[in-house]
Amino acid sequence: MVICYLSNNIFGFSVFAGLDRSHVDSNKQKEAKRVTSVKNNLFCLNKKGDLVIPGGGMMMRVNVEDFADVDALSEVTGNKSVTDAKVFNGKLDAAYVNGFLTATYRESTDYNANSLSNQFRSALGLNQVGTMQSSATMYANRYNLQKALQLFGAVAGYGAQLNMTK
Repeated sequence: MVICYLSNNIFGFSVFAGLDRSHVDSNKQKEAKRVTSVKNNLFCLNKKGDLVIPGGGMMMRVNVEDFADVDALSEVTGNKSVTDAKVFNGKLDAAYVNGFLTATYRESTDYNANSLSNQFRSALGLNQVGTMQSSATMYANRYNLQKALQLFGAVAGYGAQLNMTK
């Protein structure tokens, strides 16, 4: 029964979605009391879409332009999709963006149910074994701290802003 008001944020560079509204409470009365307002936010480069909601057999991925069609959102106005990196006033690390956009994951497995050791393990009632190796070109979305601090106030009116009061 959370009331959530999201305003003037930047939701970007997520390996999933900018907003995840995929959990639905099984108690319909409780679910009906949930309020999610999304106003005046910027969305950019979220790999699975700007919003994820239940539906379509697993999850539906919704882009910011279609937020008005989503019943789970009570109010949606002024949200935009960033189409030009210039909005970040040159403060976004180009190498990071390139790494994020070209990130890959690889895995290899070695499992042979008919190998001598797995046949022996099976005869003894033990679990069969194999090996797996995995690698990723980018892990945990590393971003340089000093460069991250430059993002404060990079987009006027959106995201973290510099406090100019003394």
